Amino acid sequence: MGTPTAAGLAIVEIYPTQEQRGFISGEYVALRNTGDESLDLSGYGLSASDRSGEPIDTYSLTLEPGATLYALTRSGDGTMLATSPPGYLRFAGFDEPVLDDEGGTIVVTDPDGDTVLEQSYGSGGAATSMVDETNGTESR
Repeated sequence: MGTPTAAGLAIVEIYPTQEQRGFISGEYVALRNTGDESLDLSGYGLSASDRSGEPIDTYSLTLEPGATLYALTRSGDGTMLATSPPGYLRFAGFDEPVLDDEGGTIVVTDPDGDTVLEQSYGSGGAATSMVDETNGTESR
């Protein structure tokens, strides 16, 4: 089993607005395992830098190759989506918006608190970074 620092973990979507969408409503960040090995995310944190590093959540989850973690800032019950590869919904439980609609930076940290991923985003509430499924590269 690999670690996110061994490549393969990517921030693929950042939606900083609380709008209704067909798939997931509200603000969220999506992380995808783009590698060939499962990734153990135990002890990893996800934060919005515009919130002074206040953690959105830390997940105890093994992410299979191709699987996506949807980290939602609102309240809810964590679940696994019946898709292939699977999608996992995890909720932080905040009562108010966490991500800045004008833009900011999402930071993923390892159990030691070291930054392993960092992705800036702008305003607009749309996907800011998508992974090309055919070759695992990011486009903006």
